[in-house]
Amino acid sequence: MVDQGSPGSILIVDDSKNMLRVIESALEDAPLTFRSTTQGREALALLDKGDFDLVLLDAKMPDLSGFEVCRLIKQNPRHRNTKVIMVSASSSTDDKLGAFEVGADDYITKPFRPRELQARVRVMINLSHAEKQLLTRNNQLLELIHFSELINFCLDVRSTSEEVVRSAASLTKADYVYLYEWEADKRRYKILSHQTPHHKALLEETLTEGENLLAAVQEQGHLLVIPDYNKLPQRAPQIPPNTIFELAALPLRLGSRHVGTLVVAMSEATRRFSQHDLDILTSLANQAAIALENSRLYTEVYRSEEQYRLIAEKASDLIVSLRPDGTVAYVNERLRSLLDYEPLETIGRDFRTLLVEDSQLLFSNILERLSMLEPKQTLNPNPYELTAFTREGRTINLEFNFGVLFGTSGVSGFQAIGRDVSARRRAEEQERMRVLGTLASGVAHDFNNVLANVLGHAQLLEQETTDEETRHTLQIIEQAALDGAETVRRIQEFTGQRTSQKLDSVDVNKAIESTIELSRPRWRDDAQAKGMLIEIERELQPVLPVHGKAAELREVLVNLLNNAIDAFPPEGGKLSFRSRQEGGKVIVQVADNGLGMPPEVRRHVFEPFYTTKGVRGTGLGLSVVYGIISRYGGQITCDSTLNVGTTFTITLPIGQFRPEAKANSNLARLGQSVNLQGRILIIDDEANIRSILSRALSQVGFEVQTASNGSEGLDMLVRGMQEDSPFQLVLSDLGMPNLSGWEVASAIAQRWSNLPLVLVTGWGDQLDPEKMLQHHVRHTLAKPFNLQDVISLAASLIPQ
Repeated sequence: MVDQGSPGSILIVDDSKNMLRVIESALEDAPLTFRSTTQGREALALLDKGDFDLVLLDAKMPDLSGFEVCRLIKQNPRHRNTKVIMVSASSSTDDKLGAFEVGADDYITKPFRPRELQARVRVMINLSHAEKQLLTRNNQLLELIHFSELINFCLDVRSTSEEVVRSAASLTKADYVYLYEWEADKRRYKILSHQTPHHKALLEETLTEGENLLAAVQEQGHLLVIPDYNKLPQRAPQIPPNTIFELAALPLRLGSRHVGTLVVAMSEATRRFSQHDLDILTSLANQAAIALENSRLYTEVYRSEEQYRLIAEKASDLIVSLRPDGTVAYVNERLRSLLDYEPLETIGRDFRTLLVEDSQLLFSNILERLSMLEPKQTLNPNPYELTAFTREGRTINLEFNFGVLFGTSGVSGFQAIGRDVSARRRAEEQERMRVLGTLASGVAHDFNNVLANVLGHAQLLEQETTDEETRHTLQIIEQAALDGAETVRRIQEFTGQRTSQKLDSVDVNKAIESTIELSRPRWRDDAQAKGMLIEIERELQPVLPVHGKAAELREVLVNLLNNAIDAFPPEGGKLSFRSRQEGGKVIVQVADNGLGMPPEVRRHVFEPFYTTKGVRGTGLGLSVVYGIISRYGGQITCDSTLNVGTTFTITLPIGQFRPEAKANSNLARLGQSVNLQGRILIIDDEANIRSILSRALSQVGFEVQTASNGSEGLDMLVRGMQEDSPFQLVLSDLGMPNLSGWEVASAIAQRWSNLPLVLVTGWGDQLDPEKMLQHHVRHTLAKPFNLQDVISLAASLIPQ
């Protein structure tokens, strides 16, 4: 099933033993080795103990779900390259997307056809083997690059030859390596360096012209491979039998001139050189020939080793060779696609000039520490993250591993290999914002419950007291509670989870134009009064309407405009508004050329209560912006560089929504001499909330009964609906320990579909309109509520 000669190992994880047998049966004809388990935690333990090419992972398991197991596998540096196929009975798009979001490489829906499973397993096993082979080749490439850079600074033949032998052994995992120099004037070979695991030397120090293997290599002038050296008639007598098996010998040539021979050999009959090993050895031999001939290897390698250059230039990572002072000695073609610079224009340039200010300091510290290392000291294996500029001034996150190049007098240069991690950083920031949003939403819920008690009792006492001083004090308490509720509302905006508000179709370009006009006093009049000149630039392409609210979108744009103005230097600057359409999305960019932000500030700009403006700022402006855009199903990102400027990019989905319904008008007021009719049931597990609602509604004439949980409330409904005066309205809390408000709503909808139900919730208005319609929920009452609004709502729902 897998490619010939490429067996694979599979770990099968499923809580059903029957399914384990089904999968193993489907794959039994394949050259595979199996391990299986019914538990996610045991699967992780088996991964730590063994080396698997593929994990077949059930999505639903009792101890750890397949999604969590997959996430843990991909987060573990040891296993992140292990392929994972998620196997699930669910064909839901959300489940499939969830599987890929945690790192799954494929997704199979139960029941599956055996041939489909075989095909997908074959692809994953082959891909795993290909990636391992690619990793091996990449390591060989790095070794070859390290060799080519290092011997550039080796000024004596001994150091160069030792490095050739070391690199040959590292590239091929050979047990024996010999490097011979051809002394043409003496017509003999001389050993320059060697590596032998068990003997000081298996070959003589010198070999005269015409003897055995070396003469044949010199005569033929190309790579010579001996599958079994023990069967070679001209085998050297000083080599014990069965010591060396497969052997490869390569001539070292400069043009037509033979300068030496490189010999590598295996000490086990089962081990063989791959074709790639031989190709890379050929490249190494070519470079070694030049190194031995000329100590100024670096220039010669650039001119002579075309194969090495091609390998380095086609590498997917950025490869940079640096001189001791940090100037660029070499950089590969990857620089062009990453930073939009031509490699040649950076040669001799200080690498720091490509970095942002914070990264320049880090880079200098890295080189300072590396310069103090000794040749045999171990390098820090952890990568360093540096932020670089593109030619256009954008920033990009690069993760670098550094190597040190040593010469006869110490450190002679550095090797840096970097990869673009910008996408990973954006994903990490989005996840951090999601977690903060969840935390903020939970805090808002708890505060709303507290504020509902404070506001409700203050309003009740205000109506009951005749003492003006007491009434004034209660009004202060009431206003403080309302102010607190507004702050909580802004926290809920940050979560981006408000779904009860219906969205309209908004013309983005009109919103931008109206924002510019409405803000004219700020960016023109006020700025000119301070001696600032602010230029507004528009690049607005025709775009379709987006989901949203025009007023809220203007609030977003005004926030970004004000932040940009605050970031301008005293003389002013340019503020650009751009819009374009890409597929089903509209892209809006607000960019300035102001002072910019350091990375540490940029990472926190969307967090609530984070501000750099001191007492002038609340820290809620950009968090509200983030919440609004998230609620619209969009995304907002920030790119900023010190002394260059800041760009906010907003992505919004295209579409249309029905307009939002009008709110009901007030029909009665708390404390009025009215006698409203109707029987109301209040269900809430908090006694204080029950008391507040009951007192307020009873004061205006309603007959009110209360229940402390959902089960009690449904029992009271069953009895009350059989009486002559049945209940005409139910107010139920959403979050209750026994039965939730949704469960109460579902029961009411099934038995009394015409009975109005209002859900009271501390989550604000973050309820799904479709779910409300499905459960026949007429309205929601967000905590903290104004008692006047409660009375008006009840009066509008009960016919008088």
